[in-house]
Amino acid sequence: MSISSIINLGRDEEPSFYQEFVDFIRKRNPYLKTDAVDIKTGKVTRIGEYERTHVTDKEYQLTSKILADIDEENIKQPTEEKVYQAAFRMIGVDYIDDPEEREQLFLDNPEIYDKFLEKYEVADYAMGRKMGGQDYNKRPPPIIFTKRKGSSKIGTIAVLGLIGGAIFAGVSYISNDADGDGVSNYDEMTKYGTNPHKADTDDDGIPDGVEIKYFKNPDYEGYTHPLIPDMDKDGLLDGEEVNKYFTMPRNPDSDGDGIPDGDEVKIYLTNPLSKDTDKDYITDPIEINELKTNPNKLDTDGDGIEDFPETYLYNLNPNDPEDGREFIEKIPYVEVNSIGGNEGGTFRKTPKVIDTSLRDPLVHWYAKNTEIKWEIENDEEVGKIIIPNVPNYEPEEWPNSSVWPAYQLTHGRKGTCGPQSYWNSVILEIKGYKILHLGGYVPTPDGPGPHGWIEAHKDGETYVVSWGRMFPRDDFYEKKGWTLEEDYACAYNPNWYKEQ
Repeated sequence: MSISSIINLGRDEEPSFYQEFVDFIRKRNPYLKTDAVDIKTGKVTRIGEYERTHVTDKEYQLTSKILADIDEENIKQPTEEKVYQAAFRMIGVDYIDDPEEREQLFLDNPEIYDKFLEKYEVADYAMGRKMGGQDYNKRPPPIIFTKRKGSSKIGTIAVLGLIGGAIFAGVSYISNDADGDGVSNYDEMTKYGTNPHKADTDDDGIPDGVEIKYFKNPDYEGYTHPLIPDMDKDGLLDGEEVNKYFTMPRNPDSDGDGIPDGDEVKIYLTNPLSKDTDKDYITDPIEINELKTNPNKLDTDGDGIEDFPETYLYNLNPNDPEDGREFIEKIPYVEVNSIGGNEGGTFRKTPKVIDTSLRDPLVHWYAKNTEIKWEIENDEEVGKIIIPNVPNYEPEEWPNSSVWPAYQLTHGRKGTCGPQSYWNSVILEIKGYKILHLGGYVPTPDGPGPHGWIEAHKDGETYVVSWGRMFPRDDFYEKKGWTLEEDYACAYNPNWYKEQ
């Protein structure tokens, strides 16, 4: 039977299917467009421009299996779900109708997924078509391959049956890509189980071609699966993770803070790539689960004291604005706790101490009331940082060397050189100086000893600041014999203030 007679038969006996078939050819087949198919009559014209090729064993096996492996119900209603069911039956695995459970089966059992792909191509030929009749073991007519003369590409019309007066025809392209996803239609049907007429089979926002290219690469952490829209089950589509939020599509908690990426984005509106969204040095899970504060606000109750100092330095309620306002009215006669460095779930480093202190109303009070008194001492100019000495109480012993400036300022400015550099830097920065933290060695009776200090720059002058005293930098280091520790020395730029 010729192609034209088959098409004419379909037009007469199954007009709706005929029109669907013709429309499909017109839209999809680059070699059988209006110059090759007469839409009004259904006849193939200019057939002389095409040559026939032999059917391959692979193609024959695939098409001949369809009638044997797909039952009557699936043939009459070849929905995508029915095609999945047929493929599962072929591999001898009980069908799973829940998409998420089905995806998990594939992830946990790659050998089942590989078998599924082998069988899915068979059922895929039946997707979206009609068949009728009872004789499912009947051998289908031969496949007719048509190729434009002189072309290396082959477009195929697979005529799979004339059963019960209904035509079932599937169109595929061995060298073509109908949906433009970068994967040939043949490979999508025979290798991957994806939809050759849909660029993104699982609707996750990533084209099949991209997912197929990377999903089996163990060295690519961002790989995703072309049939699984949410690889890590975190509530975000893989495309959202890759293209919008830049999270890891195979890790449900990209920042490792204990909150799934989907919950961060959809429920808490936090940053799924940061354990501390508002940068207040309290991690998001502590704010959400323990303190019940807002992980997106530095000062949840808006009382003028940020959540971190309010909670850990001053023993106040970060959700009650009244106690914060009362605290501010009592400054500087307030009680301050000594804290170590891991409060809020974040490890103490210089930025943590400096940032929280620069925004602390108690430290601002001290900075506002601080004076710098210049005088000559031992034939050199010295600026003494005069801070109001109004400590609320004295501790019995110094608690540790990593206390915050707020504690030092209210306890008579005791401590080691490191914490002294903290209060020097925050006081001077609030007063308009640019600050650089340094460390190295200074002369002692027992030889060079470790020491920490800062440089401060303002109005064209740079100073070395240590223990509440400022010295013009000029030739200070040479005269005093101070040297920078190796890491500081390698990175040190005398004009550092120009870069801030």
